Amino acid sequence: MVSSPSKISSNIAITYIVILLAISLFQSFMNNSSKTLEDITSSQRCRVFSSSLDLEKRTEFSNSQINTDWKIQTSEGYQEVNIQKSYLNSLKKDATCLGAIRNFDISNGITTIEVGTNPVLFQLIKLLFLATNILIFVALGVTRRSFLIIISSIMVSYNLNLLLNFEFLFNTDYKYYLPYIELLDSVLICLPIIAFYKNKSTFFVKFNTSKINFKTTFFFAFFIFYLSRILFITLSGFQFNDVIEEWFTNYNFGFTRRGLVGTILFNSNLFNQDNLVVYFSIFTLLIYALYLISLKKIILDNSVSISDMLIILSPIFIIYNLFWGSSIILPKELLGILVYLFFLNYSNKINQNFLYAAIFLLAYNFSIYSHEINLWITPFIILSFYLKNKQKNDFYVLFLVLLSAVTFITALYLFGEGSKATSDLLCSSTYKVLLPESTCYKSFILNNSDIFSNIANTRDVIFLSTNYGYYIKLYLTYFTLAMLPLLMYPWARKNLFPMSLVFITFVPLFFTAVDWGRWLSLFFHLLFITFFKFNTDKENLLKNLFSNNIYLFMYLLLIYIFGWSVPQCCVTEYSYMYLFHFTKQNITLFFSILIFVYTVFKKNSVGQS
Repeated sequence: MVSSPSKISSNIAITYIVILLAISLFQSFMNNSSKTLEDITSSQRCRVFSSSLDLEKRTEFSNSQINTDWKIQTSEGYQEVNIQKSYLNSLKKDATCLGAIRNFDISNGITTIEVGTNPVLFQLIKLLFLATNILIFVALGVTRRSFLIIISSIMVSYNLNLLLNFEFLFNTDYKYYLPYIELLDSVLICLPIIAFYKNKSTFFVKFNTSKINFKTTFFFAFFIFYLSRILFITLSGFQFNDVIEEWFTNYNFGFTRRGLVGTILFNSNLFNQDNLVVYFSIFTLLIYALYLISLKKIILDNSVSISDMLIILSPIFIIYNLFWGSSIILPKELLGILVYLFFLNYSNKINQNFLYAAIFLLAYNFSIYSHEINLWITPFIILSFYLKNKQKNDFYVLFLVLLSAVTFITALYLFGEGSKATSDLLCSSTYKVLLPESTCYKSFILNNSDIFSNIANTRDVIFLSTNYGYYIKLYLTYFTLAMLPLLMYPWARKNLFPMSLVFITFVPLFFTAVDWGRWLSLFFHLLFITFFKFNTDKENLLKNLFSNNIYLFMYLLLIYIFGWSVPQCCVTEYSYMYLFHFTKQNITLFFSILIFVYTVFKKNSVGQS
């Protein structure tokens, strides 16, 4: 029996995928970790790829920093090595040195290896190979096999990055650089091409009309991924000591800012030096689990369209704490966010039932006495009263919230100034008990900072420094990116004025502390939650533009959620270079944008004709 041409083409495509997979596996497991220092010294210049070096990598996460040391195998065991870039000036003459060992030096017991790098040359090579890969599928007539095209492009990109891209192998500054972004453009260039050949997609309809089972499955998968990432960051030790000091600050030695939750945790006697990492990790996961479940009730239990995913997965919203540059592991504003979620989820019962009202007011006070940043959920509570259907007890609930806020501010003003005695006791009898290596940084801050010193510090660090321009440009860019998906909805444009008034209440934060990314994230966190609670009109500009093709929307979604992340603070010229995760030399990305724009206009012009 003679096979049909389409069957033959499909078999060839699958065979091609298997070959790429075999090459990828060989690159990863057979070729790597084979060349020792002696092999380099006995080889000619540019004959050994850096990916084949027998290296040992050790990465340490501590004090908000990520440090990596490299060791190379020698005849006497592993020894430390510095791996540096060697820029190739001549594209033609030095092309064979790309990704290879160009120079090495051994002096004073220190080994330095220089790897040939030229970002433009690498990006040109990658675009050429990716274009060839896609043309193979076009020639075979199997462009509708979207999964095969995307998988093959990822494997092609992976192999090229492994061989030729210094950053992919050796850049470990994960606060600003994400290695997987080097593979994302291989997916992005495929999506608009697939969309061009596929006329329509029913995915939008299926998602928008899906039953709760689909949304539950999506939530469960995201829930597991999210908590796994949080656990990984917690166990890494990144900011762990600072977070422990923050959460265990307590009232045992007198009233102090941010001490209520720590008083309960420390005096519970559940935590000690031996079990601290395990028990606090469990505590962290419980807080985040409650947070995700409460969010699900606001977002997924209501009508959700696929275009809402741009907001749900915004780097400034739920996934903010999953990035190294943003993460504080467990920021105390999560307590305030949980209180606000409880308020929205049970607003009717809070209005009608004394028990729910009491729980809400106790939780609100608990959050603000645990950290003063949680006062800033108050403007959103007021905004919610403005947006919701008015009920008879609304005024009383709002009055008690404002009374609690005023009482707290008064207590903070009268008794919040720390003393050296309290600071020393916190250090010796709390922080050092749990963490013998503690620097007691938090007790020092609580004792030596007030509103005026914080303003002075922010002025010196930002407004009077050379970094001022970088701060403004970077965070203004991220503010705009965060707002864009929201402004696609009539609800946001209709309520732009009250939203602006709420943002004005956040402005003082930017003059009193340098954590601008943290404040922006809190604002948009609360704003997006409010949006999902009160928006009932799911019509938006994006839904109309991408209604017939999921691949075009997936392109927009991927480039939006992976193209940027918001640093917590401390912007400099160096961090500003990573304004976006994609490099300026990424020709593949720019080429994919051109194809995307063309395909969008082509599809919409055909749809209108």
